[in-house]
Amino acid sequence: MREALAQVRSDLENMLKPQLTSAVGQYAGLPQQLVNFLAEVSNLQDALSGGSAIDSPASIRESLTPILATVAAYYRRRFATDLERQRARAVAGELLRNIDEARAILDNMLKAEWYVSVTSLRLPRLRDFVAESRLDTAQQPPTPPRRLDDKFGILWSSSHLLPDLEQMRQGCGERSAPLAIAFVDVDGLKALNSDLGETWVDALILPPLMRSVERAAYGHGYGYRYGGDEFVVIIPSADREVALAILNRLQDDLANTTFEIVQKPPTISIGLCVLDPDSPLTDREALHWAALAKRQAKTVHNAIAVVDATREIDNPKIEVLK
Repeated sequence: MREALAQVRSDLENMLKPQLTSAVGQYAGLPQQLVNFLAEVSNLQDALSGGSAIDSPASIRESLTPILATVAAYYRRRFATDLERQRARAVAGELLRNIDEARAILDNMLKAEWYVSVTSLRLPRLRDFVAESRLDTAQQPPTPPRRLDDKFGILWSSSHLLPDLEQMRQGCGERSAPLAIAFVDVDGLKALNSDLGETWVDALILPPLMRSVERAAYGHGYGYRYGGDEFVVIIPSADREVALAILNRLQDDLANTTFEIVQKPPTISIGLCVLDPDSPLTDREALHWAALAKRQAKTVHNAIAVVDATREIDNPKIEVLK
């Protein structure tokens, strides 16, 4: 936990470097909430200097445990993401085991009794919009060319999904805003392929369906083709109510769409995962949770299932809405 505190403090101070070097004095010009948070992080570092155990922070006064919980969630997400990247490149069995053991240590941090029983604080953020607007665009890294899905050319290619999700999560975090991820699946596609043939389904069923997904996402978020009959929609700055309103409109729009070779429009099942700015889940985990919720929705058909991603890191709680 001492390492986690040091990392959070370092990340915050790097973000606030222009303000921290002000001639007026350290922390000059910062919102009071940030000043207080940094001061309490220092207090926690002092409290833990004696080597308090992570699962029993008895030496820490009760008022500091919400901050400790915030730090633990931030640290877990940051380093679990790094471990995911390492695991994707690893092939040796021993290295994979070491990565999994390190991941288990991070996860145990958020399963401890003290963490589960406390309500964490919102991590303060500061975004300097004026400074960003003055940045020389020539100094910015080049934006890679974007491309639509190769087969249909309607939704974005899945190759953009994780980079976009990382960028949008960062932007939502800087604004203390939630972000919604929706996994969309076509109900009964195998039966349609069997009855009509894949060629006709690809030509006359999937394109208008994907146009409905793109239409629902336009102006609110971004739609991606994830697989043969799966799509992902990312909606920044959307809480549960906002996301559900958009997804319900998608289902209504699809129900009113005319398909040339079927009398009744196909339906879709949707899994929704809404991420708090301080959620400990990594991007890949959030996508996986949305996919799990989608599987639950498919047991009902034409339903939306919502997964609670507030603080849990396993055993997601899923609610199916008809």
